[in-house]
Amino acid sequence: MIMLQTLNLIEKLLENSEVASLTELENMELMSRYDTKYIISVNQLDSILEKLLVKYKVLEINNQKLFTYNNHYFDTDDNLFYTQHHNGKASRYKIRFRKYLDSDLCFFEIKHKSNNLLTSKRRLKVESSTDNIFGEAGNLLTKTLGLHPEDLSGKLDVEYNRITLLNTGISEKITIDLNIRFTSNLNEASLGDIVLIEVKQKQPDNKSYSKEILKSMNIHPISGFSKYCMGMVYTESVIKYNKFKRKLLLINKIKKAQDG
Repeated sequence: MIMLQTLNLIEKLLENSEVASLTELENMELMSRYDTKYIISVNQLDSILEKLLVKYKVLEINNQKLFTYNNHYFDTDDNLFYTQHHNGKASRYKIRFRKYLDSDLCFFEIKHKSNNLLTSKRRLKVESSTDNIFGEAGNLLTKTLGLHPEDLSGKLDVEYNRITLLNTGISEKITIDLNIRFTSNLNEASLGDIVLIEVKQKQPDNKSYSKEILKSMNIHPISGFSKYCMGMVYTESVIKYNKFKRKLLLINKIKKAQDG
């Protein structure tokens, strides 16, 4: 867990920032977008935020800017969706319930990464996150993937805190995930002081202000990073993870640099 002192510092940085509403976020229509991911140590976050807040608004809902999410992921008995990602399949899926713990809202989501690197989501509002997919959610699953709800079971919970930054002028959203924790049927694990930054754009733009700032700080994209896949590895829920070893080495390198 990230120290309370660090979280307090982050919240202080956000205090005087320009804020954006949920309506502004929804109007950006980023359910289909191009994602670029970065991982950093939490001790880099304050300097990054200071630079980004010059150009970006912070999402605020009910006077809150730091939110808690829980993703409950499903997979087949032979881990089809994990294997798709591990093996580098260009077109791949993630199936989950996403619960916004601060507002008690919950959605069933089918997330798809296409051959042209476009990420899209189909989502359905539901009453709660459960260990079974049924009703309209089950119908959506079958219609989209041809799978039946009984083909899938709950595999992993990923819980984290998120800050969301918006640049409505260019339809760009930045999500910053902290305190990433994993719980499977076998084990619990955490990424500790590792922070995941995702730049989400309507159209890919490597010259956007956010990407230029990260590049200037010698922070470079990490391709194919998935909280679900990392959680399956860290909780020892899978045996095959050789294609993710570079990502694991990078995570350990960042952790060692922070500890040093």
